[in-house]
This record gives sequence, C-alpha cells and structure tokens, in this order.
Amino acid sequence: ANAVTFSVFNLQDFDILGGENRKDPYLAKNPAGQTPSLELDDGRVIAETVAICEYLEELHPTPVLIGNTPVERAEARMALRRAELNACEHLYN
Repeated sequence: ANAVTFSVFNLQDFDILGGENRKDPYLAKNPAGQTPSLELDDGRVIAETVAICEYLEELHPTPVLIGNTPVERAEARMALRRAELNACEHLYN
C-alpha cells in the first residue's frame, strides 16, 4: 500500500450501527446519511468511497492513491466496489 500524506483531517466518529448517521447533526450535512463522507472547507459534503478517493487523488496526485496505469486503476476500483458491496452494504441500509 502506498503511504499517503494529506492535509490534517478533522475526523468525527459516528455510531453507524446505532444509526447516528441517520440523525441530526449528520443528516444536516449529508441528507442521505451515507458513510463515509468528506466535508470540504466550503461546507460541501462528498459521500461514497470511490468519489472521495478520486477527489483526494485529483487534489493530491502524488503519491498515487488509485493506481499508475489503467489496469491498476481498474483493479483498485474493482476492489473498492467489492468492499462496498460485500463488506459495507449492510451498514449503509
């Protein structure tokens, strides 16, 4: 795995098993209640794992987060999608 260095993130924990992401204040910022989500400095919120990863890579292209070649990027997206479907789907709904 690549080591990734970004600006400091302010992390917040939400009890998704207890449905905290389906209540205010989380819903006030992310009405769909999806996790994970990334709140930008301007207050906009990006949800969905792939969208967050691609946003971060476009913002900070080095070191590469998703892959150097089309095949590596496809494999990374495939792994992310499988993780979302097989490991996280029950947490979203």
